[in-house]
Amino acid sequence: MKLKSLAIICVLLLGAGNLFAQEYAVDKGAYLISGTVSFSNMNGELFEDYNGDGVTAFQLAPKVNYFVAKNFFVGGGLDWSHQKQGDVKTNNIGFGPQFGYAFGDENSTAYPYLDAGLRYYGVKVDSGSSDSKASGTEIFFGAGIVVPVRSHIGITFEAGYHIMNLEDKDSDVSASGNIFGIGIGISGLLF
Repeated sequence: MKLKSLAIICVLLLGAGNLFAQEYAVDKGAYLISGTVSFSNMNGELFEDYNGDGVTAFQLAPKVNYFVAKNFFVGGGLDWSHQKQGDVKTNNIGFGPQFGYAFGDENSTAYPYLDAGLRYYGVKVDSGSSDSKASGTEIFFGAGIVVPVRSHIGITFEAGYHIMNLEDKDSDVSASGNIFGIGIGISGLLF
């Protein structure tokens, strides 16, 4: 019985060693966890409505990616935003899978990457007297670079092109649009 217990402990320790055996940030088995946060307050004639109310917006976008092979990752992301102008409040939430390729090896001082993915969106607009809901999808293509500033922490610079299509749940009217965006965030490099 003691020999069997000792064998199980040895197998578990060897397995744990292999679990944390990644040599660098984009090696097989590593994780790239990143997120961006933005806040904006827009006022003046350009942004105010007829009542003189400006626009306040907040956005949070975390992502988790796992390297299934050297340089190739799969993962998922979440996009949440809240916008308010006077009595009108808009909440968006999107989530879905993504995949990509990160360039680099054990000698790299930065890790450029390309990614693409799909997000499923839900939108709720509350205008005080009534509200409406919409849902739809977004396909995105992006590029960026992770610049490590400490052993397992980096700054992420990214740009992306998004194609979004939403349909109003009450009227079945759909609309589509394109977004080009740039951003900066922080990354955790777990290897």
